[in-house]
Amino acid sequence: MPNLVCSVENCAYNYDYLCALKEIRVAGENAVDAHSTCCGSFRDRTETITNCEYCGGVTKETSVCCLAEHCAYNDSNVCCADGIDICGCGSHSARGTECASFHAV
Repeated sequence: MPNLVCSVENCAYNYDYLCALKEIRVAGENAVDAHSTCCGSFRDRTETITNCEYCGGVTKETSVCCLAEHCAYNDSNVCCADGIDICGCGSHSARGTECASFHAV
């Protein structure tokens, strides 16, 4: 499980640059660079989140389901990088986010 740092301050799950979810999904099936990826689990802070899927504490270790087929860290749709950085300061949608740790094969 990679250590996850998230700089997407507008994400409802971001708490002090850590993700409160136990698992996230990195989208970008045909990505050839980081800009072609996004955090498919992103939710804008202005959205109402009615369930408590993120209750129970925040951890630096979050499971990452990676759909970026051309990333060197993708091992059968699981990120095997030691660390992952999700970027997208000021983003209000998943499209404004990216996996900065993406490394093309």
